[in-house]
Amino acid sequence: MKNKTVQSIILLILTLIALASTVFAWFAITDMNRVEPFALNVSDYSMELTLKINNEEANNKQQIDAILANAKPSDSFVFNLSIKFTGNVSNYETNILLYKIETSPLLEAFYIKDGKVSIYFGSEEQTITLTNEYLDGLIDLDENIILASISFNPGDTKSIEFTLVFDELSEVQSKILKINSIRIIGE
Repeated sequence: MKNKTVQSIILLILTLIALASTVFAWFAITDMNRVEPFALNVSDYSMELTLKINNEEANNKQQIDAILANAKPSDSFVFNLSIKFTGNVSNYETNILLYKIETSPLLEAFYIKDGKVSIYFGSEEQTITLTNEYLDGLIDLDENIILASISFNPGDTKSIEFTLVFDELSEVQSKILKINSIRIIGE
């Protein structure tokens, strides 16, 4: 009797092991997986931009080129870039730059008036004085000119304004200053 009881217990244990292995294998080969929902924080860096040159809208390269195409010595162009930060990141650091300016003799003839870039935020004004006024002295190895470094918080609207002047003493003629875009690059 004792021998049959031991055999029955061993058989019961082996049956339970076989059942557990079968259930595990069934779940392992199923092609449907169930995952609990998870939350993920997503950062949003979106902005609404408006560029005006001499109060004319210039939101693409063709418009910028058209405005600068007929420049002659002593002409000045007031650039006003309005930026509304609609993202959700606090203290978002950015660089505002004239992007990929094409090499031209005009880089020696155009300058930023008084080397000043003004940043407006509500009734506050901040003025940045650049190290050089002429574009050829401001351009970096990547053919960019960094105008300002600005921090944004959600809902901020800031304007950047500067005046680009064609030197009245310049003898450069029949050339076009080409600025591919004005970019905002986050850090």
